[in-house]
Amino acid sequence: AVERFDPARRLRFSTYAVWWIREAVQAAIMNQGRTVRVPVHVLRDLAQVLRVERELAAQLGTAPSLEQVAAAAGRELHEVTALFQLSERVDSLDALDSGPRALIDFMHEQVEDEGIAALGSDALAALLARLSPRQREVLQRRFGLGDHAAQSLAEIGRELGISRERARQIQGEALARLRRLASEPEGGR
Repeated sequence: AVERFDPARRLRFSTYAVWWIREAVQAAIMNQGRTVRVPVHVLRDLAQVLRVERELAAQLGTAPSLEQVAAAAGRELHEVTALFQLSERVDSLDALDSGPRALIDFMHEQVEDEGIAALGSDALAALLARLSPRQREVLQRRFGLGDHAAQSLAEIGRELGISRERARQIQGEALARLRRLASEPEGGR
């Protein structure tokens, strides 16, 4: 604002500077306010489409369709769809999900549980017997095998006197070994 201010135009500097300050703050928020950076011009397009959507919702009394928003905003339907996808919330996989467990823990569980469930109990017992005692213990606690209830990596770490990260590493090593053993002819026997 200081560099562009022209006193010959007979404006007060404070009046002139407010616009530039507001613009700089909005640009900083747009550049740094999201997990994934989105260009400022795209965020401005998104703001315009969201404003049109709010206005249409107020006029219609219901949520407008994407086609209605696109027509009112003077944009193509695919543009509006892409812009609305940008407005969806992004969550960290390390974020806690209503408890001491991260979302990534649930994703790993789902994928790994499906693989473990696909093995027969006899085959699983034979493969687990070929792991080290520590690896076997971590997997049994993690997936609720044997007489253990399913536990988070943090819980396993606390009970075994190791860090959550070390429990995760042991789990990874054990699962990799199980995959190798299971892929050998006749299940690694």
